[in-house]
Amino acid sequence: MNNIRKTTKITSLLILFVLLVTLSGMIFDFILFINSPASSKAKLRQVNIPSGLDVDNITRLLFDNGIISSRNKFKLYVRLRGAGARLKAGEYQFTTFMSPRDVLEKLLKGERILKKITVPEGFTMRQVAGLMAEHHLGSYEEILALMKNRDFIKELGIDAPTLEGYLFPDTYLYSSTQGPRDIIKEMVRQFNEHFEKIWENRAPDNPLSRYEILILASMVEKEAMVDEERPLIAGVFMNRLKKGMLLQCDPTVIYGLEKFNGKLTRKDLANRTPYNTYLVKGLPPGPICNPGLSSLKAAANPAPVKYLFFVSTNNGHHYFSENIRDHINAVRKYQRRRH
Repeated sequence: MNNIRKTTKITSLLILFVLLVTLSGMIFDFILFINSPASSKAKLRQVNIPSGLDVDNITRLLFDNGIISSRNKFKLYVRLRGAGARLKAGEYQFTTFMSPRDVLEKLLKGERILKKITVPEGFTMRQVAGLMAEHHLGSYEEILALMKNRDFIKELGIDAPTLEGYLFPDTYLYSSTQGPRDIIKEMVRQFNEHFEKIWENRAPDNPLSRYEILILASMVEKEAMVDEERPLIAGVFMNRLKKGMLLQCDPTVIYGLEKFNGKLTRKDLANRTPYNTYLVKGLPPGPICNPGLSSLKAAANPAPVKYLFFVSTNNGHHYFSENIRDHINAVRKYQRRRH
């Protein structure tokens, strides 16, 4: 009887030993898996993970692209980390020499491939919509409609008929999961961030409202070629506003035209639109482009000058005058030289 008990005990211990050895081997194999690359050769793989994809399908994508060597082990690793609901969709770049640990960290952090779009200073809303369409962020018509959508504009906290002027010129990074709404929101966020500081530091005697400063900045943006002249041009427009003079800004006239062939004519100047500052006194009803930081600062802090006129010298600069006689002479001089 004692021999039977002894034999049973020894057998149980052997089974337990085998189980422990087997379990240790499995644990070692699993640890080795999560820290070892799928291949000894580093090959780039671009994988697009659509939004809403579950762990099984994400794992299948990674396995089919040679990013991981075992689907079951990777799914187990994801579950042990409690990461199933935290994997971020998007377009990723992996290498076949990455460990499953690194692959999972990349998915958890959302380290996606980022694309770049640069909005130049002075682009109109229509030009920004066209640029976004060129970057395959949607159709031109859809994006432009979004920029005019009253509900979307209100959602952004803006009291204006369109987003003209609020699409801050800068370089923006975005992933494949982001659409035009996300990028436009970031443009407006950047505008608000910059404009708040500008508004707080505006000239104490600047009588313009926030929206009027934005309108003036858009005019300065279209007229100026060099930064040092922006405050001077803003000063000229401010002086004319105070005196009740017509602003006579060519870019505002152009903005109000349905079609413009590149050359402003007498007929265009006689076309009475709300943006024709040769016929309508005061600022136009809205911004005529999306101004950059330098133009916004200039509109908030116009130079304290006596100039009332300026004309292009055809080299990126302008000649400024305090009276009509000097201005006419400058126009004759520089326009004749140009022709």
